[in-house]
Amino acid sequence: MRTKVLDFINENEMLSKCHRVVVGLSGGADSVCLLVILKELCEEKGIELLAVHINHGIRGEEANRDEAYCRTLCDKLSIKFLAYHFDVPTYAKKEGLSTEEAGRALRYKTFRETAGNEGVIAVAHHKNDQAETVLFNLVRGTKLKGASGMSPVRDGIIRPLLNVTREEIEAFLWDNNIEFCVDGTNASNEYSRNAIRNQIIPALLDINEKAVEHISDFASGVAEAEEFLLAITDEYYKRVSDTVNGRILLDVRAEKPYIAKRLVRKAFEQMHMGLKDVTEVHISEIMKLAFGKIGAYKHIKDGVCVENTRDGLLFYNEADIKPPAIIEVKPPVTVELGGGKGAIEFSVKEWNNNKKITNLDYTKILDYDKIKVGLQLRGWQQGDMIAIDDKGHHKKLKQYFVDEHIPRVCKEEILLLADGSNIMWVVGGRIGADYKVSDSTNRVLEVRYTGGQNGEN
Repeated sequence: MRTKVLDFINENEMLSKCHRVVVGLSGGADSVCLLVILKELCEEKGIELLAVHINHGIRGEEANRDEAYCRTLCDKLSIKFLAYHFDVPTYAKKEGLSTEEAGRALRYKTFRETAGNEGVIAVAHHKNDQAETVLFNLVRGTKLKGASGMSPVRDGIIRPLLNVTREEIEAFLWDNNIEFCVDGTNASNEYSRNAIRNQIIPALLDINEKAVEHISDFASGVAEAEEFLLAITDEYYKRVSDTVNGRILLDVRAEKPYIAKRLVRKAFEQMHMGLKDVTEVHISEIMKLAFGKIGAYKHIKDGVCVENTRDGLLFYNEADIKPPAIIEVKPPVTVELGGGKGAIEFSVKEWNNNKKITNLDYTKILDYDKIKVGLQLRGWQQGDMIAIDDKGHHKKLKQYFVDEHIPRVCKEEILLLADGSNIMWVVGGRIGADYKVSDSTNRVLEVRYTGGQNGEN
């Protein structure tokens, strides 16, 4: 078995460019076996080997017995030993986690801190654990990624025993006269994984004695398929997505449902949302949104929203929405907008009817004498109106945004030039028709937006 494990380590390049290996040592058969095999290999390669034992503060004297055994074993093998004590039940209650989740979080946090930037964490998961993980994920509900189980190498964690069974591990220890501890809680079916280990796996072995190996092999095959699909998804994503200021525009309307759902999941990942927070219900809702009403949106979690726009699905975080500040304007003046958004120049001039009206998006000529309340630069407010034609017809600005297919998040950030509740200019867009220059115009307000990311220079 030793050769089998060493070959697996080399095939997966587990120790390449590694200067330190931290073994999670519980005292059980799996971790003891792992420590013994890695000792020889690390000595050959000149790699520092450390054993870290975590006492979870749960099993009383039995836990103290395991710690004492681990310390004695490491002394015998001349391996540096570190033991840490945690009150896992208290931590679990404080963080709103199950005891299993809390214990795992504390273990891996400690392992990572001990390993440092130049080390890896070695854990003793084997084929039986892999089978349990796959079954556990399938029962809870998972996609291909969950059905692929645990990876031999990922995120600084290596699993050298993932190609051997529990039976092989115990046989190795008996053959080499190496003792190990037995965790009494493993016999309890209180935890979901224990029930799978103690009841479901034995039942499957009764059906086929190679059930564990077959499930493990299935997981390996799924992992290969998932790796291939990840590459395909990345290629599609580059073609159908765009990212601006942390917001993602994703158009999945022309894609097959399977790849479309993968693209949506990737967008959530790019928004730094863990996929545990994004359920199949969320994905189904977003797919309906993509083919539904323009302007409809969904709140997902932690402020992340998805809106259906004319150009596709827009992913954004509400915390990043920055409505413009209210700025009083008394021309002639240049208003610096700040935040790299440039400036707007205001000047008042006598008007000559022979002059040509500019069509530039970021320079406008308005009738200054039609201003009734005073000038403000600001974001939109309830009650804002804009004149849409020369006959005096007005439209609520909110409806104007809908008609122009302006996304909700963009609506909140659009800069307006306002005269009270009347909109003179949607900056970069249309002007209010009742402020247009006419034959009776005597003075004009010239407004020029310069230097911003969207303005002219």
